[in-house]
Amino acid sequence: TLKVTDEQNSQNDEKKDVKMVDTEEKITLKVTDEQDNAMQFRVKPSTTLKKIFDHFASKQAVARSELRFYHNGTKLKDDDTPKDLNLGEGDTIEVLKQQVGGQ
Repeated sequence: TLKVTDEQNSQNDEKKDVKMVDTEEKITLKVTDEQDNAMQFRVKPSTTLKKIFDHFASKQAVARSELRFYHNGTKLKDDDTPKDLNLGEGDTIEVLKQQVGGQ
């Protein structure tokens, strides 16, 4: 709790309690893979995408290192945030399994 003095009433030394309110509203992002497995996540715009990626991999029982995450064709990084990428309510993140080269 932050104590703030009301300037108009400063002669009376009247103080008001001001609670620090988290004004960052959560958004819903959809994560879907090639098999149409989909999950929705409610996150703050400042949340790193790594949290979403790790949770999705865990729930799909796939090693995180085998997955690549994209939005509109752009590869996403672990330290990206929805705010950094201008992701909004209902946006979709596509998941692809890493393809290992052959002959």
